Amino acid sequence: MLAGVSFVAAKPGDTVAIYALGCGPTTPPTQAGTVAAQASAIASPYQVRIGGQTATVSFAGMVGGTIGLYQFNVVIPNVEAGDQPIELEVDGAPNSQGLVITVGQ
Repeated sequence: MLAGVSFVAAKPGDTVAIYALGCGPTTPPTQAGTVAAQASAIASPYQVRIGGQTATVSFAGMVGGTIGLYQFNVVIPNVEAGDQPIELEVDGAPNSQGLVITVGQ
């Protein structure tokens, strides 16, 4: 949270967009360091967990018109209210950022 900035906590069943960098190859392929001509699905196996629960992902891939920016549209699973860890694993490599999302009920 940022002091003075209001927000609405995501609730189980809500879809949120999570952005990441450097998540690997896409289909169709986009060459590294070039602007993606279109949204392209991530080609490697991936998993997103929130609060330790596997989350449904409706889209995972590179954002068109960007260089190396990936978007994951994630449905918040049924987890307890409060700050819940976000875990992203792509091709067996976990993130190590210690990210959280505030979940409401």
